[in-house]
Order: sequence, then C-alpha cells, then structure tokens
Amino acid sequence: EIRPRRPNRDELLAIKRGESSYEALLEKAERLMAEVETAFEASDLPKTVNTASALAALVSVRESIYGQMARGRLKMGTARFIVDGL
Repeated sequence: EIRPRRPNRDELLAIKRGESSYEALLEKAERLMAEVETAFEASDLPKTVNTASALAALVSVRESIYGQMARGRLKMGTARFIVDGL
C-alpha cells in the first residue's frame, strides 16, 4: 500500500470528517479555479503540444534507460519504475 505524504493532510482529514460545510468547500474550489485560470492566462506555455518533440524526448529517455540496462548499469526494477513513471 502506498501512502503519499500530503502538505494539506490535516485539511483533507477534516473534510473527510465533515468539519467543513459544502458551501465553504465550493467557495474554496471556486477561488482555486480562479487562481488556475489566472496562472493559465499568464503562462508562456505553447497552446498545443509539440508532439514530435515530446516523442523524440520519450524515445531518447527510453533508449538511455535500456542502453544502461544492457550495459549492466541499471537494474530492471529501477528501469520499469522510470519508464512507467513517464
């Protein structure tokens, strides 16, 4: 079982226990969505993904990982974690 650490663990547990009103949660969600929209508008990220570039990066990483495995520098379990995490 994996239990990720969360910086807002106590807040999430309080919500789970019903200590926050539905209205308060909706207000917070709306505030967070406004922050996301503001950040998105200010972002200099491209509007679309450069698929060719992303694919080339993926191929390069996988070739590096499998090359290291072939040379005995990387174990299979580590490589599977890295590749699956991409």
